[in-house]
Amino acid sequence: MVNPRRAPTGERFSRTTRARSQPPTFVVPTPTFRLLFVLVILAHDRRRILHADVTAHPSAGWIAQQLRNAFPEDEAPQYLVHDRDSVFTGVATTLGGMRIEAVRTAPRSPWQNGYVERLIGSIRRECLDHVIVINEAGLRRVLTSYVAYYMRSRTHLALAKDSLCLPETPYKPYSFRLRARSGRLESVASLLIALLHSLRFLVRSRASLHLEIVALRHQLAVVNRSRRPRLRLTAIDRVLWASLSRTWRGWRAVLHIVTPETVVGWHRRGFRLFWTWKSRHRTGRPGVPATCEP
Repeated sequence: MVNPRRAPTGERFSRTTRARSQPPTFVVPTPTFRLLFVLVILAHDRRRILHADVTAHPSAGWIAQQLRNAFPEDEAPQYLVHDRDSVFTGVATTLGGMRIEAVRTAPRSPWQNGYVERLIGSIRRECLDHVIVINEAGLRRVLTSYVAYYMRSRTHLALAKDSLCLPETPYKPYSFRLRARSGRLESVASLLIALLHSLRFLVRSRASLHLEIVALRHQLAVVNRSRRPRLRLTAIDRVLWASLSRTWRGWRAVLHIVTPETVVGWHRRGFRLFWTWKSRHRTGRPGVPATCEP
């Protein structure tokens, strides 16, 4: 039973929760059997995500640097609740310099860190269970998008179906360095993609160019031959496009008279007709070669 004299008032409870933060880590596997570690720092006041980052090699130095990035000069909380992971044992000096008191949860007691455990479950169910993470940069980009959605658009029952960011305090990305770096990476990536497309057209084979000319001229001939609202295609036209779809990779880019799904259907129909003819029933007894006669 709680002593009513020692029960915290609403104002005291609000100050206490506002001064607490929780930094959990969880693991995300990749298709190449690598393990990526995610650090998420959550504030208790409105369950806001203060910081999130990804690494393949977690260490005490990396955790200390993430704490410095998450809490600028005068915004450090009074308490920091974390589990008994060994990486947190080496950040005592950093926490002491930032005047943060570390609170360790009991062994095998995830309920003592319930807010952040629920956040990890939301990240897994709503985001990571629906994507395939290839590398560290991809996971960081996915988490950045999810954090923006979680803070701006996702509703919460505890807040009367309101978002975490109040209208008068718009959400700001948790790391300006990460945002600037991602912007530069996107610019470089778009430049490289444009360069690769230019190189592809320069080194394209002469046979591919001839096939493109044949495909375009054939479609023009079909349009001129039909002269009706609906195009008239013959069996030879269908066989031609079915053959191009099997021998030429760029046939979809120059196809305009029908959809690519129609050409795929033509190929499947021809495949069925071929094997129907191949396995046709032949009546009578098969002939015996002359060499086998007695």
